[in-house]
Amino acid sequence: MFMFSRDELVELANHQNGWAVSLYMPLHPQNGERRQDVIRLRNLLKDAEQQLTRNGMSASARAELLYPARAFVETMPFRESIDDGLALFVAAQFFASFQCPLSFQERAVVGREMYIKPLLPLAEQAGTFYVLALSENHVRLLRGLRDGLTEVPMPHMPHSLKEALDSEEVEKQHQYRTIAPTVGTGSRMAIFYGQGQGIEDKKERLSRFLAMVNHGVSNVLREEHAPLVAAGVGYLIPLYRHVNDYAGLCDAFIPGNPDGWSPNQLHQRAREIAASSFKQPLEHAQARYQQLQGTPRTAETLDEILPAAAQGRIETLFLRAGADRWGYFHPETGALSQHDEYEATDQELLNLAAIHTLRGDGEIYLLDAQEMPVAASSAAILRY
Repeated sequence: MFMFSRDELVELANHQNGWAVSLYMPLHPQNGERRQDVIRLRNLLKDAEQQLTRNGMSASARAELLYPARAFVETMPFRESIDDGLALFVAAQFFASFQCPLSFQERAVVGREMYIKPLLPLAEQAGTFYVLALSENHVRLLRGLRDGLTEVPMPHMPHSLKEALDSEEVEKQHQYRTIAPTVGTGSRMAIFYGQGQGIEDKKERLSRFLAMVNHGVSNVLREEHAPLVAAGVGYLIPLYRHVNDYAGLCDAFIPGNPDGWSPNQLHQRAREIAASSFKQPLEHAQARYQQLQGTPRTAETLDEILPAAAQGRIETLFLRAGADRWGYFHPETGALSQHDEYEATDQELLNLAAIHTLRGDGEIYLLDAQEMPVAASSAAILRY
């Protein structure tokens, strides 16, 4: 399953070593079309080479820079998927490729920074959620993304009630012990103890079991903030909520025994529940922008946003999807020039704002026009 983390995006954003080439293209599921993808990628490399030539790079330097990408073309190790896209990055002593669950617009971008803007949705926290499938016989923790679920190994967590507790305590409703016979009887006497006399009732045993499950889940997710959706029969869920200490557990859950459900069924139902959690950070940021609008804590133009981003002052950056702004920004002097069309040595300024925001540990949202807090290509909440 495809995985892409914010750390990987930050690594791309931190590139500051000469010219960088960023290639994006859609991929196709059929073998014949995949052969066409090889041709498309070669054409993108030719486009990138022409841009490097216009920027004054020598033929030998171009060949050295693009060698890893050309070697990659010869193998094209693509997994089959309907809506994949390829993102490929080349710089001096650096090469990375990502086959992503998004179909990118075909383009080659050459600049002093990696062109990372199309990858922003993949690195948002909203891309990841977890499913805890609970039953007395089988417990699973699954990680979910847009294209499906994969099981998370939990070696130190009990995977069933029987595994968690002694089988005799789980299955016996009563127990007995024998004592020495009364003098003169010649027989032994059995004394039975019912529930409540040294034996946990079923609720207590389940609570013990679920506390062990929670401990295992919390250890695995201790660095996470992603939504966790529980799936299980009604009597298990409130017991698990009582022992849970993972802050991302969703209020809604998937009712029923998940043991017989297919991964697709679990994924679809869990994603519907997690979707509301995905929207909360964005909705909070949009509301916060509206509260602060008109004060020095918000900015709507690149003249304000780029210097603030370079100084690490952006708390939240909103960018409109599909918008490009070309020009040049000098972070030390604050000088900014903007052009309607791309010119040699230009930077894509919205991408540059995203790069500086990531370097300053700010949050970024790439949004459709109707989701932007203002009618602009960019907007920001400033830390100060």
